[in-house]
Amino acid sequence: MDDFDAIAQAELAALLANSDPNNPVTPTQLAEAIKRYAQEQLAQLPPSEESVEQQGIHANRAYVDEALERGIDLIVEMVDGNPHQRVKFSEENIQKYFGGEDPWLAPRPRDDCSRPPPGHNGFDIIRAISGYPFITAHLGLFLHPRDLIKLYSISRDFHSAIDSHLLSSIVVWLRRKAPNAVSDFPFKLYGDSTTRDPAGRTFAYEMQAPIASHPLTNTTRIVPTLRWYHMVIGRERYVQQIIAFMARAGHRLPRTMATTLKRIWLIMDVASNSGRVGFMKNQRFWTNTDLYNAQMFCVKLDMLFNDPLHGPSSSCMTKLMLGQRGLFPLWQLLFRRKFTTIPEIIELKVRYDYVIHPEHVQLVKMKITVLEVPFEEVGRGHREGWGVGAAHLFRPDELVMAESTRRQLHLEDHLVNMSLWGMADWRTGASLIPTEEEMYLSDEDELLERVDTTVMYKMRHPKKARWDTLTEEEKEEIRMEERLEEMQAVKVSRCIGCPKQDGTVEAHQKGSLPVVRMTDRENYDLNWEARRGWASMRMTKEEMEEALEELPLYERQPADEEQRRLEVEVRDGLMRAKDMVTEDEKLKAQAWYNYDEDDLDFDYEGYAAALDNGLVDEMDHGGVDEEDVDEGEADGAVGSLPSAHIADLLHAFGIGGQEGGAEQMDVDEE
Repeated sequence: MDDFDAIAQAELAALLANSDPNNPVTPTQLAEAIKRYAQEQLAQLPPSEESVEQQGIHANRAYVDEALERGIDLIVEMVDGNPHQRVKFSEENIQKYFGGEDPWLAPRPRDDCSRPPPGHNGFDIIRAISGYPFITAHLGLFLHPRDLIKLYSISRDFHSAIDSHLLSSIVVWLRRKAPNAVSDFPFKLYGDSTTRDPAGRTFAYEMQAPIASHPLTNTTRIVPTLRWYHMVIGRERYVQQIIAFMARAGHRLPRTMATTLKRIWLIMDVASNSGRVGFMKNQRFWTNTDLYNAQMFCVKLDMLFNDPLHGPSSSCMTKLMLGQRGLFPLWQLLFRRKFTTIPEIIELKVRYDYVIHPEHVQLVKMKITVLEVPFEEVGRGHREGWGVGAAHLFRPDELVMAESTRRQLHLEDHLVNMSLWGMADWRTGASLIPTEEEMYLSDEDELLERVDTTVMYKMRHPKKARWDTLTEEEKEEIRMEERLEEMQAVKVSRCIGCPKQDGTVEAHQKGSLPVVRMTDRENYDLNWEARRGWASMRMTKEEMEEALEELPLYERQPADEEQRRLEVEVRDGLMRAKDMVTEDEKLKAQAWYNYDEDDLDFDYEGYAAALDNGLVDEMDHGGVDEEDVDEGEADGAVGSLPSAHIADLLHAFGIGGQEGGAEQMDVDEE
């Protein structure tokens, strides 16, 4: 009470000092001043654990274990001599989910089906379909989630039919489009995407032996909504596309990587360190295989984001992408939907973990921005609750490192094998390339329209790897595609000239202009494209049709008029493009062609021999001198992890901190 009196007296004195003597301070003004003081003090208090956890999903292990055990059987029936799969419902499930009526049998008639609405010539197809639960659920298999939600929103009959069997309908759709979604993203963890069963079924339907006295027996159960269904289908698609992109870039991933990436995504939905650590320690959910795959994914991302010769020899981009709220920002980066310029990347980095020193806090009131980022948003992305809390929010790569150490998996011994996995056959030594299944993209033209594919595998490469098994039509299709690519190189070389060994370019002599000669090739090897000396951008189907019309012009020596017309087109195109190229595009172009002869002539064999003889420190080429590290990096400013964060991480997993570091540890058994 004494404290409150002191606060009230101080606020009253401040009001009296700033008030008009003719207008005395009212009790209302004093109450407002005390209220503002209390709000300012509350704002300075550290956030509670509940406020942090409310920013993400509720990490309940019981829901995860329940999802891992959930399953639905499939049976195969022969229809007209062809096998067809359908869901098999037990008698218990028919009683639980369908009110005792088998959905595969004739449905009960609806009273209002005999009265079709006016204006439909006596027939409403949606109303007719909605009278059959099996057909209604089957219709959802052929609709995009977006279209399904639209139909659910505008059709009362379809809405009622789905609501009567909401959970079973969603599970049937997922068995076709995302078989493991129920266990990968347990819907009970996503409270905003669930609802009480519209049909009124209670939790007794889900209990093997319902107990009348149990508080949940007569409580309406929780079921997923179409919002959750749309979310998991989208994540399934994004994960598959990320894997396909990595494969096309030459970084193959194991078949089990899709499940691991979805579990990484689930971890990234959790807003608190305690929830993330709890998930990682659940060995039923995070198996040793998942830990190995997650570490391999980090290694492959580092390889993707680093040039083998020019670096930057940093995992900063990998850490930045894994520190976001889900894997969708990574998908946007890979497919060039966002973060396509240097300012965008810098802004994302500043929002994530740019360090603000205490003396700079006063700048918040001055509306200062840091590289176009509002001052109050700087460096908040790496905190718990994505800015609500104060502690560093552990990224998936940090969690995998700590949990694998706790389980004594010694993944550090496998890093080299992870980087080489999928590139060579260890038995024969032959090079490996991705398969058609790994590289498959459903909407290839749309997804890759903004991606530089000159150094990526194309769908023809896995076919060329099994050339002898192709039909003549498939072989001719590959030949034609490569002839069109060679035509692009021939078209450019006719205007630029012939490069000489001294680096100069000499104009082609009249009558000796290059022509397309790939028609003589009857067989292909995978290394031929690397030796030919040029790479071309991927063409869309429309561009290939246009190029087919021009192909005859480049399979023979051009006439003088044709050559002059080509030179005019190229010159005009270059003049128009000069004003259209941005500074960021110029920087990217410089990065594509910045290989010096000294880099290519590096004595790698001699360097390897020096390593074997102990003449060179193995980490010498990647180390950083202490004098080269500025104060910001030493304090963990941008991109580095302060030692305090590592100590907190090891403490969260119960790993000892003696001199031996990770080697001296106590393993907590589950």
